[in-house]
Amino acid sequence: KLSIVKFKLGELEYFRGNFAQAKMHYSDIIENNGVSDSLANNSLERTMFLNSFDSDSVELKKYAHAELQVFQKKYSSLPRFVWGGA
Repeated sequence: KLSIVKFKLGELEYFRGNFAQAKMHYSDIIENNGVSDSLANNSLERTMFLNSFDSDSVELKKYAHAELQVFQKKYSSLPRFVWGGA
């Protein structure tokens, strides 16, 4: 389904730190599916999260990178702030 592909592309752009591109993919899903669709709901949630970090993209890139490491189950390469280290 096209929405799944767009969501995966949005996630890829998010993990790469291309947040404007990611939001474009998420917005397409929301517009085409409506918020009652679970994929559109996930897209809306991610978009709202990205909008809250617009003023600090450096920290957002760090967070996105850490989230990718969790997604890939590469826990040993996570930054210390994720697992509670200083």
